[in-house]
Amino acid sequence: MKVLHTSDWHFGQKFMGKSREEEHKAFLSWVYEIIKKENNLKYNDYKTNR
Repeated sequence: MKVLHTSDWHFGQKFMGKSREEEHKAFLSWVYEIIKKENNLKYNDYKTNR
């Protein structure tokens, strides 16, 4: 099992009155790509070991 840890992102909050929406979108996109990559590796490893 792998664990991907990130700090507190405080989704929906503003920083000094400025929206962090673009920052959050970029972060979620990055996490999604990591998850897809890791799941594909696990699936391919599973298929080859059977």
